[in-house]
Amino acid sequence: MLICVHGHRSIEGYMNDTSIYEIVNEFQQSLRSRIAASSGYTGLATYAGYARGNEGATAWYSSDNLPRLSSLKRIWDPDQLFGHNKPIPV
Repeated sequence: MLICVHGHRSIEGYMNDTSIYEIVNEFQQSLRSRIAASSGYTGLATYAGYARGNEGATAWYSSDNLPRLSSLKRIWDPDQLFGHNKPIPV
């Protein structure tokens, strides 16, 4: 198992033993919480390209940007054809 921590942006984990998945997942969640607490932001914030996928739209796009992005999404992509992996809510 290999875990790489890039404190400024991401945590990557590679393992060849799936029996330890839950242990590794708990470790990564704990580490992510600690990094978020010391990041200077009020909550979890991440670059969408480095996100794990379970953080949510506010963490990906920020609470400041999300209302504007959502209104643009309603105009330009009301059927939500784009951004399926990290969707902007409409």
